[in-house]
Amino acid sequence: MTRRETRQPEFRPIATEGERTIPVVVVWDGKGEPYPVRLYRHPKDDPASAELVAEILPEEPDRAYPASLTITSGQSGSLCGRQRPGCEFARPGGGETGEDGYPCCYEIGGGSGGGGGGGAPPHVAVWGGFTMAGAGAASPHSGMAAVTRLDDRMEVWWVGQDGSVQDRWFDGTNWNWFALAPPGSASLSSGIAAVTRLDNRMEVWWVGQDGSVQDRWFDGTNWNGFELAPPGSASLSSGMGGVARLEDRMEVWWVGQDGSVQDAWFDGTDWHRFELAPAGSASTESGIADIARLDIMMEVWWVGADGSVQDRWFG
Repeated sequence: MTRRETRQPEFRPIATEGERTIPVVVVWDGKGEPYPVRLYRHPKDDPASAELVAEILPEEPDRAYPASLTITSGQSGSLCGRQRPGCEFARPGGGETGEDGYPCCYEIGGGSGGGGGGGAPPHVAVWGGFTMAGAGAASPHSGMAAVTRLDDRMEVWWVGQDGSVQDRWFDGTNWNWFALAPPGSASLSSGIAAVTRLDNRMEVWWVGQDGSVQDRWFDGTNWNGFELAPPGSASLSSGMGGVARLEDRMEVWWVGQDGSVQDAWFDGTDWHRFELAPAGSASTESGIADIARLDIMMEVWWVGADGSVQDRWFG
Protein backbone atom coordinates (compact mmCIF):
# COMPACT_ATOMS: atom_id res chain seq x y z
CA MET A 1 0.00 0.00 0.00
CA THR A 2 1.51 3.33 -1.06
CA ARG A 3 1.88 6.10 1.48
CA ARG A 4 1.14 9.43 -0.12
CA GLU A 5 1.94 12.76 1.48
CA THR A 6 -0.94 14.99 2.46
CA ARG A 7 -0.93 18.78 2.77
CA GLN A 8 0.83 20.01 5.89
CA PRO A 9 -1.97 21.51 8.05
CA GLU A 10 -1.88 25.01 9.47
CA PHE A 11 -1.48 24.98 13.25
CA ARG A 12 -3.36 27.47 15.40
CA PRO A 13 -3.22 28.11 19.15
CA ILE A 14 -6.42 27.54 21.09
CA ALA A 15 -7.77 30.94 22.05
CA THR A 16 -8.06 31.72 25.75
CA GLU A 17 -9.53 35.21 25.49
CA GLY A 18 -12.42 36.22 27.69
CA GLU A 19 -13.70 34.70 30.90
CA ARG A 20 -13.55 30.96 31.51
CA THR A 21 -14.28 28.64 34.42
CA ILE A 22 -11.89 25.91 35.56
CA PRO A 23 -13.59 23.01 37.36
CA VAL A 24 -11.71 21.53 40.34
CA VAL A 25 -12.41 18.29 42.20
CA VAL A 26 -10.65 17.31 45.46
CA VAL A 27 -10.65 13.70 46.70
CA TRP A 28 -9.08 12.26 49.89
CA ASP A 29 -8.10 8.57 49.88
CA GLY A 30 -8.70 8.08 53.62
CA LYS A 31 -5.02 7.69 54.51
CA GLY A 32 -3.31 10.03 56.94
CA GLU A 33 -5.10 13.20 58.00
CA PRO A 34 -7.10 15.22 55.46
CA TYR A 35 -6.12 18.84 55.04
CA PRO A 36 -7.75 21.76 53.23
CA VAL A 37 -6.75 22.73 49.73
CA ARG A 38 -6.83 26.48 49.06
CA LEU A 39 -7.81 27.78 45.64
CA TYR A 40 -6.36 31.15 44.58
CA ARG A 41 -6.82 33.55 41.65
CA HIS A 42 -4.02 35.89 40.55
CA PRO A 43 -2.50 37.70 37.53
CA LYS A 44 -0.40 35.38 35.39
CA ASP A 45 2.77 37.38 36.02
CA ASP A 46 2.14 38.15 39.71
CA PRO A 47 1.18 35.08 41.77
CA ALA A 48 2.29 36.85 44.95
CA SER A 49 -0.82 39.07 44.74
CA ALA A 50 -3.15 36.06 44.80
CA GLU A 51 -6.61 36.30 46.33
CA LEU A 52 -8.18 33.34 48.13
CA VAL A 53 -11.25 32.09 46.27
CA ALA A 54 -12.14 28.90 48.16
CA GLU A 55 -10.92 26.44 50.77
CA ILE A 56 -11.89 22.82 50.19
CA LEU A 57 -11.65 20.36 53.09
CA PRO A 58 -12.29 16.71 52.14
CA GLU A 59 -13.82 15.22 55.31
CA GLU A 60 -14.93 11.82 53.94
CA PRO A 61 -12.70 9.42 51.99
CA ASP A 62 -13.40 8.64 48.33
CA ARG A 63 -15.93 11.42 48.01
CA ALA A 64 -15.62 14.17 45.39
CA TYR A 65 -15.55 17.76 46.69
CA PRO A 66 -16.11 20.09 43.72
CA ALA A 67 -15.17 23.74 43.35
CA SER A 68 -14.53 26.10 40.45
CA LEU A 69 -12.35 29.05 39.55
CA THR A 70 -13.34 31.76 37.07
CA ILE A 71 -10.46 33.61 35.42
CA THR A 72 -9.88 35.97 32.50
CA SER A 73 -7.22 35.70 29.80
CA GLY A 74 -4.76 37.68 31.95
CA GLN A 75 -5.27 35.57 35.05
CA SER A 76 -4.29 32.17 36.35
CA GLY A 77 -5.00 30.11 39.45
CA SER A 78 -3.09 28.16 42.06
CA LEU A 79 -3.83 25.36 44.51
CA CYS A 80 -2.04 25.18 47.87
CA GLY A 81 -2.12 22.55 50.63
CA ARG A 82 -0.90 24.90 53.38
CA GLN A 83 -1.49 22.63 56.37
CA ARG A 84 0.89 19.94 55.14
CA PRO A 85 4.19 19.77 57.09
CA GLY A 86 6.56 22.30 55.60
CA CYS A 87 3.82 24.20 53.79
CA GLU A 88 2.32 26.19 56.67
CA PHE A 89 3.34 29.57 55.21
CA ALA A 90 3.24 28.71 51.52
CA ARG A 91 1.77 31.16 49.03
CA PRO A 92 1.29 30.94 45.25
CA GLY A 93 4.55 31.56 43.42
CA GLY A 94 6.69 30.96 46.49
CA GLY A 95 8.18 27.68 45.27
CA GLU A 96 8.03 25.96 48.69
CA THR A 97 8.25 22.18 48.94
CA GLY A 98 6.67 20.19 51.77
CA GLU A 99 8.46 17.66 53.95
CA ASP A 100 6.98 14.93 51.73
CA GLY A 101 8.86 16.29 48.71
CA TYR A 102 5.79 17.57 46.88
CA PRO A 103 5.27 21.25 45.94
CA CYS A 104 3.13 23.14 48.42
CA CYS A 105 1.40 25.07 45.62
CA TYR A 106 1.06 24.59 41.91
CA GLU A 107 -0.46 26.65 39.15
CA ILE A 108 -3.55 25.74 37.14
CA GLY A 109 -5.03 27.43 34.11
CA GLY A 110 -2.07 29.61 33.26
CA GLY A 111 -2.08 28.53 29.63
CA SER A 112 -4.83 26.48 28.05
CA GLY A 113 -4.57 23.47 30.33
CA GLY A 114 -2.33 20.46 30.24
CA GLY A 115 -0.84 20.89 33.70
CA GLY A 116 -3.72 19.90 35.93
CA GLY A 117 -2.87 17.66 38.87
CA GLY A 118 0.86 17.54 38.14
CA GLY A 119 1.91 18.53 41.64
CA ALA A 120 -0.95 17.05 43.64
CA PRO A 121 0.22 15.97 47.10
CA PRO A 122 -0.19 12.38 48.36
CA HIS A 123 -3.52 11.21 49.79
CA VAL A 124 -5.39 14.28 48.52
CA ALA A 125 -5.89 14.23 44.75
CA VAL A 126 -6.89 17.35 42.84
CA TRP A 127 -8.43 17.24 39.36
CA GLY A 128 -8.59 20.36 37.21
CA GLY A 129 -10.10 20.90 33.77
CA PHE A 130 -11.08 23.22 30.96
CA THR A 131 -13.17 23.21 27.78
CA MET A 132 -10.85 22.22 24.94
CA ALA A 133 -13.40 22.80 22.17
CA GLY A 134 -16.76 24.52 22.45
CA ALA A 135 -20.28 23.29 21.83
CA GLY A 136 -20.74 21.80 18.38
CA ALA A 137 -17.06 20.96 17.93
CA ALA A 138 -17.52 17.17 17.87
CA SER A 139 -19.97 14.60 16.61
CA PRO A 140 -21.90 13.30 19.65
CA HIS A 141 -21.16 9.76 18.43
CA SER A 142 -17.46 10.25 17.71
CA GLY A 143 -14.76 8.05 19.10
CA MET A 144 -11.64 9.65 20.54
CA ALA A 145 -7.97 8.72 20.74
CA ALA A 146 -4.94 10.26 22.42
CA VAL A 147 -1.20 9.66 22.74
CA THR A 148 1.67 11.09 24.71
CA ARG A 149 5.09 10.81 23.10
CA LEU A 150 7.28 12.98 25.36
CA ASP A 151 6.93 14.16 28.96
CA ASP A 152 5.53 17.49 27.74
CA ARG A 153 3.76 16.48 24.51
CA MET A 154 0.18 15.22 24.11
CA GLU A 155 -2.16 14.90 21.15
CA VAL A 156 -5.87 14.06 20.92
CA TRP A 157 -8.25 13.44 17.99
CA TRP A 158 -12.01 13.27 17.37
CA VAL A 159 -14.57 13.52 14.55
CA GLY A 160 -16.23 16.90 14.02
CA GLN A 161 -19.92 17.34 13.27
CA ASP A 162 -18.98 18.01 9.65
CA GLY A 163 -17.06 14.74 9.33
CA SER A 164 -13.65 16.38 9.67
CA VAL A 165 -11.01 14.87 11.93
CA GLN A 166 -9.85 17.36 14.54
CA ASP A 167 -6.42 17.40 16.18
CA ARG A 168 -5.40 19.18 19.38
CA TRP A 169 -1.78 19.05 20.52
CA PHE A 170 0.04 20.35 23.57
CA ASP A 171 3.47 21.89 22.93
CA GLY A 172 4.60 21.93 26.56
CA THR A 173 3.00 25.29 27.30
CA ASN A 174 -0.13 25.74 25.19
CA TRP A 175 -2.70 23.71 23.29
CA ASN A 176 -2.81 24.16 19.49
CA TRP A 177 -5.25 22.86 16.91
CA PHE A 178 -5.74 22.01 13.26
CA ALA A 179 -8.00 19.85 11.09
CA LEU A 180 -6.12 16.64 10.30
CA ALA A 181 -8.71 15.76 7.64
CA PRO A 182 -11.32 18.04 5.99
CA PRO A 183 -15.12 17.85 6.25
CA GLY A 184 -16.60 14.62 4.93
CA SER A 185 -13.51 12.56 5.74
CA ALA A 186 -14.91 10.45 8.58
CA SER A 187 -18.09 8.65 9.57
CA LEU A 188 -19.82 10.67 12.29
CA SER A 189 -19.94 7.54 14.47
CA SER A 190 -16.43 6.31 13.71
CA GLY A 191 -14.06 5.09 16.34
CA ILE A 192 -10.49 6.41 16.29
CA ALA A 193 -7.28 4.60 17.15
CA ALA A 194 -3.82 6.10 17.56
CA VAL A 195 -0.34 4.93 18.50
CA THR A 196 3.07 6.45 19.00
CA ARG A 197 6.03 4.17 18.31
CA LEU A 198 8.90 6.69 18.56
CA ASP A 199 9.23 10.14 20.12
CA ASN A 200 8.57 11.70 16.70
CA ARG A 201 6.25 9.13 15.11
CA MET A 202 2.46 8.89 15.45
CA GLU A 203 -0.23 7.10 13.48
CA VAL A 204 -4.02 7.61 13.53
CA TRP A 205 -6.86 5.57 11.97
CA TRP A 206 -10.59 6.11 11.47
CA VAL A 207 -13.55 4.92 9.37
CA GLY A 208 -14.39 7.04 6.34
CA GLN A 209 -17.95 7.94 5.36
CA ASP A 210 -17.72 5.31 2.62
CA GLY A 211 -16.68 2.55 5.02
CA SER A 212 -13.00 2.75 4.11
CA VAL A 213 -10.29 2.78 6.78
CA GLN A 214 -8.12 5.86 6.66
CA ASP A 215 -4.55 6.18 7.94
CA ARG A 216 -2.62 9.35 8.78
CA TRP A 217 0.96 9.23 10.06
CA PHE A 218 3.40 11.83 11.34
CA ASP A 219 7.01 11.46 10.20
CA GLY A 220 8.48 13.96 12.65
CA THR A 221 7.83 16.96 10.38
CA ASN A 222 4.76 16.37 8.18
CA TRP A 223 1.50 14.45 8.27
CA ASN A 224 1.07 11.86 5.50
CA GLY A 225 -1.84 9.59 4.63
CA PHE A 226 -3.29 6.74 2.65
CA GLU A 227 -6.31 4.42 2.50
CA LEU A 228 -5.58 1.33 4.57
CA ALA A 229 -8.75 -0.54 3.52
CA PRO A 230 -11.13 0.28 0.61
CA PRO A 231 -14.75 1.49 0.79
CA GLY A 232 -17.13 -0.99 2.40
CA SER A 233 -14.43 -2.53 4.60
CA ALA A 234 -15.68 -1.22 7.95
CA SER A 235 -18.95 -0.68 9.77
CA LEU A 236 -19.69 3.05 9.87
CA SER A 237 -20.13 2.74 13.66
CA SER A 238 -17.13 0.52 14.28
CA GLY A 239 -14.76 1.14 17.10
CA MET A 240 -11.06 0.92 16.32
CA GLY A 241 -8.03 -0.32 18.21
CA GLY A 242 -4.33 -0.12 17.53
CA VAL A 243 -1.03 -1.01 19.18
CA ALA A 244 2.65 -0.49 18.46
CA ARG A 245 4.52 -3.35 20.12
CA LEU A 246 7.91 -2.57 18.53
CA GLU A 247 9.35 0.54 16.91
CA ASP A 248 8.57 -0.95 13.47
CA ARG A 249 5.51 -3.06 14.26
CA MET A 250 1.90 -1.83 14.42
CA GLU A 251 -1.46 -3.59 14.36
CA VAL A 252 -4.97 -2.15 14.00
CA TRP A 253 -8.44 -3.73 14.28
CA TRP A 254 -11.96 -2.77 13.27
CA VAL A 255 -15.42 -4.34 12.79
CA GLY A 256 -16.47 -5.10 9.23
CA GLN A 257 -19.91 -4.31 7.87
CA ASP A 258 -20.70 -8.04 8.14
CA GLY A 259 -19.76 -8.20 11.84
CA SER A 260 -16.34 -9.72 11.19
CA VAL A 261 -13.26 -8.41 13.01
CA GLN A 262 -10.57 -7.26 10.62
CA ASP A 263 -6.85 -7.05 11.37
CA ALA A 264 -4.20 -5.02 9.53
CA TRP A 265 -0.55 -5.16 10.59
CA PHE A 266 2.65 -3.40 9.57
CA ASP A 267 5.87 -5.43 9.31
CA GLY A 268 8.23 -2.47 9.16
CA THR A 269 7.89 -2.08 5.39
CA ASP A 270 4.42 -3.15 4.22
CA TRP A 271 0.88 -3.50 5.52
CA HIS A 272 -0.92 -6.87 5.56
CA ARG A 273 -4.56 -7.76 6.26
CA PHE A 274 -6.52 -10.78 7.45
CA GLU A 275 -9.83 -11.63 9.16
CA LEU A 276 -9.34 -12.23 12.88
CA ALA A 277 -12.97 -13.33 13.47
CA PRO A 278 -15.59 -14.30 10.84
CA ALA A 279 -18.83 -12.57 9.88
CA GLY A 280 -21.33 -12.27 12.73
CA SER A 281 -18.65 -12.32 15.44
CA ALA A 282 -19.05 -8.70 16.57
CA SER A 283 -21.72 -6.09 17.02
CA THR A 284 -21.34 -3.60 14.17
CA GLU A 285 -21.41 -0.84 16.83
CA SER A 286 -18.84 -2.50 19.10
CA GLY A 287 -15.85 -0.69 20.48
CA ILE A 288 -12.49 -2.43 20.43
CA ALA A 289 -9.91 -2.51 23.23
CA ASP A 290 -6.38 -3.81 22.92
CA ILE A 291 -3.01 -3.97 24.63
CA ALA A 292 0.53 -5.07 23.82
CA ARG A 293 2.11 -6.15 27.09
CA LEU A 294 5.30 -7.67 25.66
CA ASP A 295 7.04 -7.39 22.31
CA ILE A 296 5.36 -10.64 21.26
CA MET A 297 2.13 -10.48 23.30
CA MET A 298 -1.12 -8.78 22.26
CA GLU A 299 -4.73 -9.09 23.38
CA VAL A 300 -7.93 -7.73 21.79
CA TRP A 301 -11.51 -7.49 23.07
CA TRP A 302 -14.86 -6.62 21.47
CA VAL A 303 -18.62 -7.02 22.03
CA GLY A 304 -20.18 -9.96 20.22
CA ALA A 305 -23.35 -9.73 18.15
CA ASP A 306 -25.10 -11.56 21.03
CA GLY A 307 -23.82 -9.15 23.69
CA SER A 308 -20.99 -11.40 24.82
CA VAL A 309 -17.45 -10.09 25.31
CA GLN A 310 -14.88 -11.76 23.08
CA ASP A 311 -11.13 -12.07 23.65
CA ARG A 312 -8.39 -12.92 21.16
CA TRP A 313 -4.72 -13.09 22.16
CA PHE A 314 -1.45 -13.43 20.28
CA GLY A 315 1.80 -14.96 21.53
